[in-house]
Amino acid sequence: MAEELNCQAVRPHSNVIRMADAHFEVFKDASGQFRWRLRAPNGEPIAASEAYTTKEACLDGIKSVQKNAPQAKVKDTA
Repeated sequence: MAEELNCQAVRPHSNVIRMADAHFEVFKDASGQFRWRLRAPNGEPIAASEAYTTKEACLDGIKSVQKNAPQAKVKDTA
């Protein structure tokens, strides 16, 4: 079966998001609490945090996502 594959079918597409180009953005919300946003390379937000009372806690939240996201499972409740 593998010999039947078209090379283009397994070649990465240029429109695939490179997560290495994504970035976290730390900011204060209207109530003065800290939050983060994960932005795609095109600047679109793709994830957002809860509110944290300290910047250190917010940065710890980012570290947790960076560490645990590769193992995250999808739970379909629809």
